[in-house]
Amino acid sequence: MPVVNKEIWYKVDWSNAPSPEAFATATANAIDYLREQRLPGFILYGQAAFRALPPQEQPIVWPSASGEGQHATGTRTGGLSWSPPDFVNCFDPERPAVEPLPTAAATREASARYLEHRVAVSRTRRPEVMVTVTRNGRPVPDAYVYAVPVRGAISAPIGMRTDRSGTAWFTLRDPGTYRFACDGGGQWRSVILDAPLQPLDLSRGGVGPMLSCAIAL
Repeated sequence: MPVVNKEIWYKVDWSNAPSPEAFATATANAIDYLREQRLPGFILYGQAAFRALPPQEQPIVWPSASGEGQHATGTRTGGLSWSPPDFVNCFDPERPAVEPLPTAAATREASARYLEHRVAVSRTRRPEVMVTVTRNGRPVPDAYVYAVPVRGAISAPIGMRTDRSGTAWFTLRDPGTYRFACDGGGQWRSVILDAPLQPLDLSRGGVGPMLSCAIAL
């Protein structure tokens, strides 16, 4: 059978938008209608499910310049100019990571009717480990650190390079016990660390909990 992903858009003047309760009712009604049509799938756009903040330039302070991916020095919050900006707070631990509005609860309830089961909300996140490499008490930049699974993890060994502060930032695919090792000029040094899943606390923004260890060369 053909699979159709229906795009559901709000036709709204965002400068004079309806109340959050009106959005919630409209969203729930749309999902229930699509369930009755036996549509295999659909995509919601701009459902105003989370509290938005005005666009602003926001500096980013990373725990380390190491780690996977690009590390921008700043970002402009506020989402797209033509859509309500669903905002995720990645910066301020004094505020929640997200602030759900009535539409979020309505979407979750209606989606459970659509799917005929409730989608679990994760309470944990993958372990992240900051490894500091020093020599004679001073940080060692551009050192290669390797994370080798010892127990409980099935992932392959991965490597990461330390930044100017001598830190290597690992985002581990699997929880478990790892050996973090670094070659100090022909003589390897290593440390073993348990890296379990970490709690996911959406009541606080920021980077969240991180594990740490140190290797002295």
